[in-house]
Amino acid sequence: MKTSRTKSLLLMILFMSICSYGQDVKNSGGVLPQGSKFLMTKSVMGTKGAEQGGRFIMEDPRTTFYIPQDKQVIAYFEWEGAPGVHTIEASWLRPGGKIGSTDEFKYDAKERRFAGYFTLLVPEAIDTGVWQIETRVDGESSGTVSFQIVAATRPDNLMLQKRLLEMNDIYKHATLATVTIEKLDASGNVFDHATGFVIDSGELVTTFQSIDSATSLRAVNSDGAKQEITEILDYDRLQDWAVLKTPNLPIAKLPTANDAKVGDRCFSLQTADDGTRTIVSGVVTGNKESNTSGPRILCDFQLGYYSAGSPLLNEYGEVFAVLGGIVLPGFRTLQSKGTSWHIPTNLTYLPTLQPSLQGIPLTTLSRNLKKPSTVQQLIDSGQFTPQLNWNENVISGSIGVNQGKSTRIPLGVNNSKYEFSSADKSIQVNLDWMPHSKVKGTANIVIYDVNNSKIAEGKPSKLNISPPDPVQSNWMIDPTPLPAGTYRVDVLLDAIPIWRSYFKIVK
Repeated sequence: MKTSRTKSLLLMILFMSICSYGQDVKNSGGVLPQGSKFLMTKSVMGTKGAEQGGRFIMEDPRTTFYIPQDKQVIAYFEWEGAPGVHTIEASWLRPGGKIGSTDEFKYDAKERRFAGYFTLLVPEAIDTGVWQIETRVDGESSGTVSFQIVAATRPDNLMLQKRLLEMNDIYKHATLATVTIEKLDASGNVFDHATGFVIDSGELVTTFQSIDSATSLRAVNSDGAKQEITEILDYDRLQDWAVLKTPNLPIAKLPTANDAKVGDRCFSLQTADDGTRTIVSGVVTGNKESNTSGPRILCDFQLGYYSAGSPLLNEYGEVFAVLGGIVLPGFRTLQSKGTSWHIPTNLTYLPTLQPSLQGIPLTTLSRNLKKPSTVQQLIDSGQFTPQLNWNENVISGSIGVNQGKSTRIPLGVNNSKYEFSSADKSIQVNLDWMPHSKVKGTANIVIYDVNNSKIAEGKPSKLNISPPDPVQSNWMIDPTPLPAGTYRVDVLLDAIPIWRSYFKIVK
């Protein structure tokens, strides 16, 4: 009669990456059967599969099976529940609901996620129709899946369900669809670079920070071929995304997915300074949303500076988000070569402003709000943050409450602040000079809101300093007329930004 085999699978890599954060099962996006402590989070059926790299890969995922060609049905499951030793059972239910066979095994789950698979042998005399496999963990119902067995010739062009990909396949396809986005200054020199990728609709997706401050943009594909990027199809400064016209280069396309649930496994590409890309894996750990910056997808891995604009992919190699999510437009200009060397003291200890990467869902990319623009048009319309020209004679700068002039170097650090209220009668901006050469010109400050609109400016002052004596420049800001919000302050030397920081007004 019908027989079955049972095998358990210890997916160490999967479990370590999915479970280490201790996410509660109620947040995984599924619904527990009433009274059950175990949730089936994934099920895949097919006839051929094996463990590869710590994951079970089904080679022909489908729910219809054909006799006499298909000799077995494999049903793979993942569950979530309390760690410990569990008894996992499966009942293969014939058409009509009668039990054809049952199997069980003991499993010592070290983490909240655990997995296993069952195999049903399919003789030619097996009942045809709709079957079910019903699973139980410690006697509690933990999910039922239906499938069909038909007496027919298996089609040559059989449509399969989406197939889980090996990490190597995800990496290969993602790197072929990913480009380096180079920012060039007015002299044609590359001063920064980030990442972008092409989606199945043929558009190049990246972050706004990946194009901000550039005079021109250039894409470099996986083979090193380069071409200028001529059009920005759409963008959002505050949400930190941009859609560009794909350059005429050999670049693969990534299929897209609409969403991802908390607990889903995810992948992305870590990009080094030299452009080398490595794959990283983790899980979706949460979601958050802001009125200004929009929705964000949180993952349990942190990627570096040059990875901004990388795709966030699921187990099928589909991209569902772009990694970016910088909190303040222009914040990237405070970094140099991926370090935090130039981050002002009033921002150094403010974790919410650190440039960590978060997923921006592709569903938020409207691609229909604005007309296509060139880089020059974005510069002319004030959408780009001006590039900083670091002056070697500046040792530090700070923002704090009015404290008067000082001779201490560095100056104003102890009273450095980010947030000011109406109780603060005056905000002081300090720029500390340790001149190595003669500096002569006109210095001033300009204040911008988060939309890069000029709000106010200071009183220009003549600057004439020489080594070796330290000098401090000071400007005062009256916070009273400023509405609640976040602002950028630039220090200009002969109209060229040489230092900047941010501050917040609360009422």
